[in-house]
Amino acid sequence: MQARCVIGGVSVDLHCPGFFRKSNYKITWLCFPLVLETWKKVCTNVTRALGKRTSEVEFVVSDAAKEQFFQDQSFQETALLFGGGSKSLLTLAHLLDKKISPYLASLWGDSWTGSDPEKNRERFDLEENICQDLQLRIVRIHTKLRAIFHKKNFKPSLRKKVYNIDAAFTLPISVSVVLPVTRQFHIGSIISGNEKEYSGCLQEYDYSSEMTRSLSSPGKYVNYYSKLEDLTKVRIIKELHQKHLHIAKYQYSCYSVFHQRWCLKCIKCLTNYLTYKIFDIDPASAGMDEAVMLRNLPDTILEAKRKYCKNKYHFRVWNRIGREAVM
Repeated sequence: MQARCVIGGVSVDLHCPGFFRKSNYKITWLCFPLVLETWKKVCTNVTRALGKRTSEVEFVVSDAAKEQFFQDQSFQETALLFGGGSKSLLTLAHLLDKKISPYLASLWGDSWTGSDPEKNRERFDLEENICQDLQLRIVRIHTKLRAIFHKKNFKPSLRKKVYNIDAAFTLPISVSVVLPVTRQFHIGSIISGNEKEYSGCLQEYDYSSEMTRSLSSPGKYVNYYSKLEDLTKVRIIKELHQKHLHIAKYQYSCYSVFHQRWCLKCIKCLTNYLTYKIFDIDPASAGMDEAVMLRNLPDTILEAKRKYCKNKYHFRVWNRIGREAVM
């Protein structure tokens, strides 16, 4: 895996080998044994779920690293894994209610649909606006995800009926690429918003409570935990738009589009639109053009049924939408 973080002239590079072969990780800084054991378990569990064989991982700490001495530092800052969607926005609202002003940790990549600054200026404008309006700080991390998950790299190692997209959403990518900057910005807590439907779901395992608990100590002086685990996707959208309108207006949840905020014909747009209507939320408050959404609605529903009816996560979300609609 390769990642680069650039902020305020500071650049950090992270290099580590793939998860699907025997690997020796060169650790150039002193780690707690708990941290090493945490990552070893994650590597083993992920490859057991995805790969044809379980990975063998050995951590090698150099003699120089063993001799290093780190004085205790004050790691009191908080970083929120931030994508601009309803989960990260509601998590932000909860943190601000507790007087916690986090760094927004935002991932982006070239030709990465929904997260390319050349093709998705809307997302970056919304992030800049929310930081300016709420006096927040942001760490933007550049990652070459498309190259990492190229078929030739992953497909030969995956089990039958497990696809590259499963690997992308199962590996703990988000926390992994944020971890290298924690020392620079004195970050002691990394937080994500994990909705209830993610629990026990392979397709979204990176965002599940199970993954968060297994990585509770991802680095020295760093804790990782999640919020919203008791809330369904529908309830998250409802609470965000009914109780935190000043934050809900920044919602950016469509990652199937270039040069606009909503494509108005994908599963995410459909999920958000139906939830808005159930709870009498004006779609325009989130920048959604309802007239275009309605024109696309029949084809969008058919496409969602064809592509996602067997997906465990989407089945849970749609089941909840149906239940809320008849209540």
